[in-house]
Amino acid sequence: ALARADPLPDGRSLAEPPSPLPFVGLPLPQPHPAASLAAEQRTAASAKEVYRLGAAHAARAKGFLVLDGFVTDHCAILNLETSLLAGLLPFEDHPGRKMAIHKRRADLLAVPLAQLNEDAYVQLYRQALYDVASFRSEALELKEALLKVSQGDRPFL
Repeated sequence: ALARADPLPDGRSLAEPPSPLPFVGLPLPQPHPAASLAAEQRTAASAKEVYRLGAAHAARAKGFLVLDGFVTDHCAILNLETSLLAGLLPFEDHPGRKMAIHKRRADLLAVPLAQLNEDAYVQLYRQALYDVASFRSEALELKEALLKVSQGDRPFL
């Protein structure tokens, strides 16, 4: 009764398993070339290119999704920007540049922290505070290591 001999509209019988990609004929756009760069950031040049492209898209998105009206979307874009900056950190050798990147990450989140209502956006506010604290903590550790190096002690990084 369940297994009929009549084929389905696509020509398959009920006994055949479905195709893993049922939308074979769907015309999908090709991914942006930077998508492959983001997946394999192995050089400083590729990381900088990913950052440049991502920052340009984030700036365009922030122009439309302003903080006054699109709070959660704007904060999500800022978090993506801080992630883009974090992608540059492994390729920086100079601790001063790393500290500058951490400072820039903290400064990105300082604007919504100053303007958000802590009672209305509890989770966003607390997450931003935590992120800023962790960025500043990492910068402080770098500064401590720089001071130890300048005083002749061995850094523990």
